[in-house]
Amino acid sequence: MSSTGVQKNPITLQATAAEISAYKVVKLDSNGLMSLATAINTEAVIGLTIKPVATSGYGAVDLFNAGGTAYVTLNATVTKGDLLRAANSGKVSVGGTTLALGHALQNGVAGDVIEMIKNIRATA
Repeated sequence: MSSTGVQKNPITLQATAAEISAYKVVKLDSNGLMSLATAINTEAVIGLTIKPVATSGYGAVDLFNAGGTAYVTLNATVTKGDLLRAANSGKVSVGGTTLALGHALQNGVAGDVIEMIKNIRATA
């Protein structure tokens, strides 16, 4: 067990040797480092970056299972109320069969950052 105590949301994690932009979906690797989620159908995503994270730097991660709302980066056009799912390049989108992450609170197009209600679940 770690002697640092238990962290509450958001948690601080170290990034791998790649910079991660704000509001991107991230995963945890076998070394305990966060990295951008890219293989959306096979990765266990954990949350979203709150601010940009430098290469091998430390950054805050807003956990999906912590409830509340979070900002996300869109991969495609969405409408308020749409169910959002993990998409390529750490972004979110509608449709598909990947893990459902939450519901859009705003309309937006690819590249926009919008607010979402976090409500993670395996199926729609």
